[in-house]
Amino acid sequence: MIDRKIIDEINEKTDIVSLVSEYVKLEKAGKNFRGLCPFHSETNPSFSVSPEKNIAMCFSCKEGGRPIKFYQKINNIPYMQAVSELGKRLNIDIKYDTNKSPDLEEHYALKEAAQFYNYYLLNSENGLKAQEFLSKRGITKEDINTFNIGLAPTEQNSIYKLLTEKDYTKTELENAGLIHVSKDNYIKDVFINRILFPITDEEARIVGFSGRSLGLEEPKYYNSPESLVFKKSEVLYNFSNALEEIKKKDKVIIHEGFFDVIKSHKAGLKYSVAVMGTALTNNHIKVLSKYTKNVIIAFDGDNAGIEAAIKAIPLFLRNKFRVDVLWIKEGLDPDDYYNKYGKDEYLKLYDNLLDHYAFIYEVNKQKLNLKNQNDQEKLKLVVKDLLTYASNTTKAIYIDKLANDLKVSKESLKELYYYKPSEEKVRPSPRRKSKKREVTWKYYRAEMFLLIEMFKNRDTAKKIHQALGLQYVVDGDILRLRVLYILDYMPRYKTYDEKKFVALINEKNSELMEAFLRVKDLIAYNEKKPLTDKEINDLIKTVRMVNKAKDYQNVLKEIEEETEAYQKTILLEKQSKLKRNIIK
Repeated sequence: MIDRKIIDEINEKTDIVSLVSEYVKLEKAGKNFRGLCPFHSETNPSFSVSPEKNIAMCFSCKEGGRPIKFYQKINNIPYMQAVSELGKRLNIDIKYDTNKSPDLEEHYALKEAAQFYNYYLLNSENGLKAQEFLSKRGITKEDINTFNIGLAPTEQNSIYKLLTEKDYTKTELENAGLIHVSKDNYIKDVFINRILFPITDEEARIVGFSGRSLGLEEPKYYNSPESLVFKKSEVLYNFSNALEEIKKKDKVIIHEGFFDVIKSHKAGLKYSVAVMGTALTNNHIKVLSKYTKNVIIAFDGDNAGIEAAIKAIPLFLRNKFRVDVLWIKEGLDPDDYYNKYGKDEYLKLYDNLLDHYAFIYEVNKQKLNLKNQNDQEKLKLVVKDLLTYASNTTKAIYIDKLANDLKVSKESLKELYYYKPSEEKVRPSPRRKSKKREVTWKYYRAEMFLLIEMFKNRDTAKKIHQALGLQYVVDGDILRLRVLYILDYMPRYKTYDEKKFVALINEKNSELMEAFLRVKDLIAYNEKKPLTDKEINDLIKTVRMVNKAKDYQNVLKEIEEETEAYQKTILLEKQSKLKRNIIK
């Protein structure tokens, strides 16, 4: 994420009067300038530009803002593109990496919210009570600062007031998951009087929060709603902070709770992360597998935690991880164990990790009465499944162990040694299945056709890119090709040349070649005659509808999976709003 100081520098050094004059005819009006608003139709000028405050704003429709915000709105481009283009005017070099997801205004809003929440926790009367609550859980001021823990005020819309005063719009705050807007346009902060744990993505940008109640209020935890930047099934708590240690130690500890992570960190185990109050997903494992193939599952020691660990093990094994498990037999979670016994005893737990074979065997054995023949058969079935794909050495070890526990001969268990699964039970393949399209072919087709039209005409290319920006995306690789063409190819060459563009793809990101070949395979690629303005506008309109279509499908899925009543209510309202917009 670009340092906020650079954003402020661009806003301060850009002359707002000169910038607005490129789009609006201005006349002097006292200390300010005035003109017709470019964002809505009017006959009496209500668009005011203040050189003193370096801000432009319409008194009627309230559109405008400081230089970057104005430039973004007037050109209908993504925020980071506006930052980059205005930065170039000032000879401020902004690195624009097309392979990374772009920083959005929502990311900056969340960062400022986190700073405010942390300040409020450390410097308010309500914050003292929250600090007392945290202190009882073994959390110090140092921990609060290390993990940027915050507190949401008791007021209904404190973060909304604060951030709108800083030039963030209602839409941006809603997209960031910071406010909830009801059907009758009533605005309320998502988090009120809760301890907040900021959640960051792989690139260390804050994408959401998890809020913990201070008392007996239910639910005890709830997360930011799924949003433009926050996907619960894709993020892990503390991942960006732990990343360097994960790479250094070549392993990761995965917990269920935030307090567990903090205690592991205090104990020196700084390669610890946590799932976001949800089951472990393939997306989580995909992120982790970029940096290590060694995992320690350190879930809670109660039955729910044990079951969650058992479900997580095969997910890791399919992705070729070495899996060790921390089993706290007292039924405590790691946080409680640390608080009860202290750092040294906590660390000793990690000297006695179980491999996944031992964990599954011992957990099941503990639940059974081995004097009962039925339970003996159950344990045999467990071992049969457990050893299905084990090495011969591992099979020999556990058949020997089972024979001793059941007090039978190893010969009587030889069927387990030679057992192979039936055709119906095949080993899960590590190969990726073809991804089902989230939206219909018409959106993919429209996006590729628009890229082809960009190749035919420079002005058309600029028009299409401004209309779509980084906001409207069907296929990420087609977006990267579009950005590559606009930002890297067009400044070098006046006309499109396939050989030169292919060379650029190979130079910048050869993985995009497959996407380019998909575009090239379309009949339209070889059509010399450009599409009409109406045809291009229709294609743009189709692509701009894709976010609503995606969001609607995602919301339906989230409603089905969501268990928190509060979150489900928000999702149902979101579904209704999206449905109305799509029907329009």
